[in-house]
Amino acid sequence: MEADRTALVKLYNATNGPQWTNSTNWNTPGSPCGWWGITCEGGRVTEINLTNNNLSGTIPIENGEFTELKYLGLSVNKLSGTIPSELSTLSKLEIIELSANQLTGNIPPKFAYWANVRRLSLSNNQLSGSIPVSLYNMPSLQTLDLTSNQLTGSLSNAIGNLKQLQYLELRGNRLTGDLPDSLGYMNTLREINLSDNIFTGSIPASFANLASIENLFLTNNLLGGLIPAEIGNLKTLVHLWFSGNRLKGSIPSTLGNLANLQELYFYGNQLSGTIPSELGNLTKLTILNLGNNQLAGEIPYDLGKLTALESLYLFQNSLAGNIPSSITKLPKLTSLYLNDNQLSGTVPDFSNIPDSGTIYIDNNYFTFNGIESNAPKLDGYAPQKTQLKINRNGKTLSVTAGGTLSKNQYFWFRNGQVLLYKTGDSTFTVTDDGAYRVQVNNTVASSLGLLSDIYNFSNTPLPVTLVNFSAKKTEKGNLIFWSTTSETNNSGFEIERSSDAKSFISIATLDGKGNSKSSNNYQFTDVNPLPDNYYRLKQIDYDGTSAYSRMIYVDWEMNTLKVYPNPAKGDFILESSDINSPAALYNLQGQKLIEKEGSGLHTFKTDEMSSGTYILKVGKSSTKVVLEK
Repeated sequence: MEADRTALVKLYNATNGPQWTNSTNWNTPGSPCGWWGITCEGGRVTEINLTNNNLSGTIPIENGEFTELKYLGLSVNKLSGTIPSELSTLSKLEIIELSANQLTGNIPPKFAYWANVRRLSLSNNQLSGSIPVSLYNMPSLQTLDLTSNQLTGSLSNAIGNLKQLQYLELRGNRLTGDLPDSLGYMNTLREINLSDNIFTGSIPASFANLASIENLFLTNNLLGGLIPAEIGNLKTLVHLWFSGNRLKGSIPSTLGNLANLQELYFYGNQLSGTIPSELGNLTKLTILNLGNNQLAGEIPYDLGKLTALESLYLFQNSLAGNIPSSITKLPKLTSLYLNDNQLSGTVPDFSNIPDSGTIYIDNNYFTFNGIESNAPKLDGYAPQKTQLKINRNGKTLSVTAGGTLSKNQYFWFRNGQVLLYKTGDSTFTVTDDGAYRVQVNNTVASSLGLLSDIYNFSNTPLPVTLVNFSAKKTEKGNLIFWSTTSETNNSGFEIERSSDAKSFISIATLDGKGNSKSSNNYQFTDVNPLPDNYYRLKQIDYDGTSAYSRMIYVDWEMNTLKVYPNPAKGDFILESSDINSPAALYNLQGQKLIEKEGSGLHTFKTDEMSSGTYILKVGKSSTKVVLEK
């Protein structure tokens, strides 16, 4: 007992005992068993629990001290220096907790001598170096928590030797390399958290053998390849987080077998294909985050069976079709992010979602149909990518913008200049040749303005029957294509381009077919497009007379984004070639954290930000930045 007392006094003096939050009875005469934080058995000290007690200085442990100690709890203090290797001589230790201090240096390899340690927690320090392979020989270890340090190197396959391990917590380090295949054969594992590292390679198929796994966190690494379909066999899974990687391919339909799953995060990968309707079987799911991928097709109606769902994130994909009304009827849904897709049709009734909820449907192809009636509920519905089609009946032009006609406002333009403003009347009678366009606003959904395509009106008809005059962006430039079903004295076509729909220049000439009654197809690629491109065809007869087609529009995103440093340990800089658009920073849930006015060069302060992956957007371009603190 006297040896224990002497060692405790040394601990008190070395860790600035007079400044402890609680030091009741410390240094009083007699047995230390009544000192605050000390537990004894048989007259010997078996537990030291000084958690969150304002300890500072270093840990003074020497050989031969605390020989009966089973529990050492010094977490949430200000201890510094290295972890003394002499801790390995405490052969009776079962739990050691040194988290949330300022400890530095390597993890002592001699810790492998602990035969009885069930929990080793060294998280939230500044430990560096690699994880000693010898650490994987601890026969009783159930929890290994090294979260939020500066550990490097790879994860050895020898980790599979930890036959009793239930919780593996390595989040927030700088670990690299492939995930060891042996992890998948550790049948006792209940949680794996390897998020916020730099792991590469693919997810081992052996993970299908994790018979006891409840939480699998691999977020914010550089993992690629496919999601193993065998993951759907892990019936005990509750949380599945694979966000912020480079995973490709489709989402396995077998994930619909995870009957106990509550959270599914696949945000920020390169997943493609459709959303499996089988995900509708996950009746315990509260969060589904598939945002910022390359998913296409329609939103499955079966997602309306997710009766426990609170948050649905499908933003920044290529999803098309309607919003299923089944989703809007989910009883617990409070967050719905469908922005930045290709959705269209009538927006369904969102009255079932509480007013305190969040709904984003902007950057899709909606009109005022449904937006007008839901406007008070929507947090984001503008802008839309919709381009209204101008219809012509004789000299009368009209558009259909949805919503209530009497609440729509129509601004008609010719050659870029406003000609007329009308309310409640979607028609316009033209008298002069020119390029016509209309913008439609709505007095209820006042944040949204819908633009039409451009209709080039001419009293002189083309001497060819022109069909399917269109253009689209490709990797090589803007592809312009059209067809004719008949041609009379057609010498050829000039393709003209403008940046403002006013001043045009010729960029190419294609020969015509002269006189033809059959179908003919033409195409040309504009390899040097402008940010805004208005195209029209000038059809030229053999005698030199000419006429113009209607006008079409294609935008071309040329913005490049550079972030440095990335990963960042503090403030970082964003450089953008787009000097006009604002720069915005989003978290993985799609929430906007910071927005800066357009300038091309931005510095982002990170004092109030935590480690993780964030998304930067400027205009239509986006990129990732990883913050390591």
